[in-house]
Amino acid sequence: MRLAAPKILFAAAIGRLTEDNMNQTQETLAQDVADAYIAFWNETDAQKRRELFAQSWTNDAAYLDPLMNGEGQEPIVALVEGVHAQFPGHRFSRVGKVEQVGHCLRFSWHLAPEGQNALVGGTDFCIVSPDGRLQSVTGFLDFAPGLPASGLPASGLPASGLPA
Repeated sequence: MRLAAPKILFAAAIGRLTEDNMNQTQETLAQDVADAYIAFWNETDAQKRRELFAQSWTNDAAYLDPLMNGEGQEPIVALVEGVHAQFPGHRFSRVGKVEQVGHCLRFSWHLAPEGQNALVGGTDFCIVSPDGRLQSVTGFLDFAPGLPASGLPASGLPASGLPA
């Protein structure tokens, strides 16, 4: 029964606990969190995007990838708006399965114009808070135009290594 309590907590935390889905697997719940994250990135209406943030991220959430970072709702929402401005008409899609270890998730995604091949792809690592919302996301670019073979942009990390 060790897994039953986290499963119920996780389902309740994302607001979907009913008699019909109490038997939902951890894998399905992890997919729901990842899919809510992708929906947040795809939302083009600014007000709806803020509502999605409030539903699926903690107030003090943090986002970090090799090109941008932000902490809290407005900075993270602004990052997404910047991506929409840079890639109008493009959509994110989750690729493959979502993996979960405890309160951590890992999944991959693609960004592509509607009906076309992916232009950018990456893998995100997420920490999910006890209430089922995203607490932090660390993203890695797997491929993108101009991305060197190392996977990090040339301006990625300082010579001294990871920033403190």
